[in-house]
Amino acid sequence: MNIWPFSTIKNQRLEIERLQDQLADAMVGDINIKEMIANEKELGMQLEGSILHVFAAGFIHHFHAQGATNFLEVEFSDPEQKAERYTLTIQKLSGMRPAIKANLTKEAIIELMNAKNQDEADAAMQKLQELTAN
Repeated sequence: MNIWPFSTIKNQRLEIERLQDQLADAMVGDINIKEMIANEKELGMQLEGSILHVFAAGFIHHFHAQGATNFLEVEFSDPEQKAERYTLTIQKLSGMRPAIKANLTKEAIIELMNAKNQDEADAAMQKLQELTAN
């Protein structure tokens, strides 16, 4: 039996994807709306699921609602100590961390500045366009 290496790689990728989906389902879980109240005086929901799942779903919804493509930072303040502020960063696992993106952008700018010919300049510009597209 002859197995092509590409078939093995494809099967491994599919298995990795399946395991990632399984892990995502285990981490987030299901959230069900048991009751929804909406009238002139009140607005509320009764949800079923762990509090972590409720917050995770809310943060993911906020991420998309804000139009975020890679990461989103949300600031909070401590009600007891008004001067204390906290930042929560929500980032896609497939996204690039801001510090890495900034460093790669800086490197591409240096490459562009040091380009010795049009091909090197075009390559550096292509990197910059890809890094700044989102």
